[in-house]
Amino acid sequence: MLVWATPAAAGGRALVSAAAEAPATIVGTVTESRALDERAFFAWLVVDRSLAGPHAAGERVAIAWDERVSDRGRRFADGQRILVALEPLPTWSIWRERLGEQDALGIALRGEAFLTAPDAATVDGVAAWLARPAPGRASVAALPELAALVAGAEPTVAKGALDRIAALPGLAAALDAPGGGAALASLRGALRDADRPERLRAALLALAGQRGLEAFAPELAALAGDAASGLAPDAIAAWAALPGGLPRADAARLLASSDPAVRAAVLSHAAGALDDATIEARLGGDPAPAVRAAAVAAWVARRGMDAWPKVAPRLDDPNAPEGAAAVRALGALGEPAVVPLATRARERELDGARGPMLALTFAGPQGVVALRALAADHPDPAARALATFLLGRPPAAH
Repeated sequence: MLVWATPAAAGGRALVSAAAEAPATIVGTVTESRALDERAFFAWLVVDRSLAGPHAAGERVAIAWDERVSDRGRRFADGQRILVALEPLPTWSIWRERLGEQDALGIALRGEAFLTAPDAATVDGVAAWLARPAPGRASVAALPELAALVAGAEPTVAKGALDRIAALPGLAAALDAPGGGAALASLRGALRDADRPERLRAALLALAGQRGLEAFAPELAALAGDAASGLAPDAIAAWAALPGGLPRADAARLLASSDPAVRAAVLSHAAGALDDATIEARLGGDPAPAVRAAAVAAWVARRGMDAWPKVAPRLDDPNAPEGAAAVRALGALGEPAVVPLATRARERELDGARGPMLALTFAGPQGVVALRALAADHPDPAARALATFLLGRPPAAH
């Protein structure tokens, strides 16, 4: 007897992508489900509501699907209400053998375009979006409906809608246009709504930064200053990515936060708003290792090899956050760092050579040459063995 080890998938995110093009999207109740073989299933779907396509309420629609993950529960059970995008099954496939003379529709996007137990807000939101003509569903014309889904739909569907928004060309202009008010209000509401999933709000913050959406600057500033929300570091990153960047006064204020994640975010994303003395002071003066590590990266990015005297000692412990940051930051400088790194590695036994050698793996072709020399004639056999081991890996990208 087959025993299901994990819960059935709930679906959601793929639904928005598939429904844009699917011939039919409906809400219905599953009945008379049965197995066709070890992984394929058939059921009737009694239509409660048709959101797009030819089917009418009360109609019985035959559906079939694969369960590609063998230890997962069957996704659709009798009596279950689902929101699903449907498309024809491949006529040339094994489905003809499975179904015989019975016709059925398949679940779009390789069986992933569904949501179990959809709530009313999600169904109404998807219906409003699908009410647009098909060509407009993937354009900025559909931005108000997609934004409303982000603000009010079930989380997986909301993320699918946000994925569609992220792909829209001209997004910043559309939000700033006179007709963009409704979409902007919905997205701002999603950012402010502490009841919306944190991962969804973080994704929206990332989008604001990636696309330079200055319309969200007030929300970014508010969230950056709210350490209790858990989104302050994401908000700082997004704010710093806007065309105007993070203002100096705000960067200094946030760097004084009691939250190490906030201080680290300022150093990682807004170091350009800080002066040299402020960054240098955090190298050893901050109590949090993650903040000191961010300061190391910022200091090397600011000073190049002039950062060597302050940063090189961190290479002695590459397992510490500051040491790992020094390994990557100095190695990323490439050829200018190769001789100092190789010299430091040669002057030390294994424990002291490990950090500089790791940094050489990030230093491009010249770093590989230096590692080969260390593998050949480093005075410490254990260090020679480490260099040989590191050469067995593909050189890290520089």
